[in-house]
Amino acid sequence: MLNGQPHSVRLDELGKEDKNGFYHVTVKVDPKLLHKNRYIDIQFVTTGLKENNPCNTTDEEKWVFIDKNSTLSYAIKGMSPSADFQEWPLPYAGNQDQTTLIVLPDTVSQSKLEELSLVTESFGSEAQYSYTVKKSSDVTAKDAKGRNLIFIGGINQFSLLKEKSSDLLVPQEKNGSFDVSGFEMLNETTKQVVFTQASVWDSRYTMAVFAPSKGDGTAVTKEIISYLNSNDESATVLNETNSQQVFTNHQQLKSETNSSDAEQPTQDHSQKWMYIGVLALIMVIAAVFIWIAVRRRKRKTDTE
Repeated sequence: MLNGQPHSVRLDELGKEDKNGFYHVTVKVDPKLLHKNRYIDIQFVTTGLKENNPCNTTDEEKWVFIDKNSTLSYAIKGMSPSADFQEWPLPYAGNQDQTTLIVLPDTVSQSKLEELSLVTESFGSEAQYSYTVKKSSDVTAKDAKGRNLIFIGGINQFSLLKEKSSDLLVPQEKNGSFDVSGFEMLNETTKQVVFTQASVWDSRYTMAVFAPSKGDGTAVTKEIISYLNSNDESATVLNETNSQQVFTNHQQLKSETNSSDAEQPTQDHSQKWMYIGVLALIMVIAAVFIWIAVRRRKRKTDTE
């Protein structure tokens, strides 16, 4: 059962065992079924295994034994890394040539380690080898290329990131605090800021920044991680307020997309009329030339 829908596999059609004694089964799933839910719910159910023996009553038909060496694998195809929290924890926890680099301030406190733990735990237990952790002073611009990046801390705590502050998605004010007003958020109530964008060192990859709105305070909270784990809407900027509420720029992105879609038909319509106008002008010019040619020929005939 996948998300409540049965996907039957007949035991008499399993085929042959491999050399290690395992059966391999491929189950085709409709993508629409998976899109309805953020998580995949899998249940194993058996039928037809009960032996009708009135002298031996057991409950074996109610149990499915799964060998500890069994595995479940699924492929994610056609997904290129994109700067969008909708797919979190991808692409940071996905299969990649280079592990995600998580950068921490040089001075790492116990609370900062707890913030790191919140982020990595959201990757899932199977993603423990998909990231590398380094301190700010141990990371160079060369290290930042060819991989996805996550920064946890204030911008001023990362010399590498501070050099690129003008290229960051969320701008900073003169006092060093983030200015989220351009994303329909209030600076006055913002306590933490999280944003994702194409890496400023390698546009083929993405980067995410978890930071306090100003200074070197808490960058990651349970509320932010909880939102990322449950979110299924497009968003590139998040902020958490003093009252522990999380807001995103989802509506802004949605409005921009709708505006772009609305402008396209208008442009197409305008271009169509432009082509018609040009064609009509050519026809008028051609008609004038024909009329002049006919007039000249008629005058020449009248003269003769």
